[in-house]
Amino acid sequence: NSNMTVRAHKPEFNFREKLKDLDYSHIPYEKMPEGSVISTETKLFAEISTSGNSAQTIVNNMIFYPKLGNSRLLMDFNLRNVTGGTDNYTSVQVWWGTSSTYSENNRLDSNSNTGTNNRGKNGILYLNKRGTGAHDTMTQSLMYRDIPVYGTMKHYLTLRVDNSSSSSCTVGRHSAGFSIAIQEIKQ
Repeated sequence: NSNMTVRAHKPEFNFREKLKDLDYSHIPYEKMPEGSVISTETKLFAEISTSGNSAQTIVNNMIFYPKLGNSRLLMDFNLRNVTGGTDNYTSVQVWWGTSSTYSENNRLDSNSNTGTNNRGKNGILYLNKRGTGAHDTMTQSLMYRDIPVYGTMKHYLTLRVDNSSSSSCTVGRHSAGFSIAIQEIKQ
């Protein structure tokens, strides 16, 4: 007999259950539209004081891992209640890159400092002739845009305070603290 009946059995397939199995809460980073925020890192820091008239590190190696190798970053620095000695300046330097040694990374603020008198005038925060009292403070909120990433490896952000006199400098005085936020934006 050349007419054989063949029966195929398929396992049950529940379409609704398969849809539930798909993960719609996470869109792959590569499929996000341009301009989307891919990741965010925010750190809060307590009051930090330095002394002496040389640059000193106040944030050492804040770590950030980019999700995409061609993203750009938005960095927001909220430096509250910065005080120091009378008749001097304080500036803050920003270093960014893939080395845990800050000086091997790129300095984001202007690094055209020449001579002792101009040493701090090119930092992101420049305070001149302020005192030590509660009313002699300055708060600065500053954003850097379009900062490059160097692949998806670990990146480091370092802040250094440069003070022109031997008096102390305090960032985040009176327990105000300060914060840094980094946002990764898809290009």
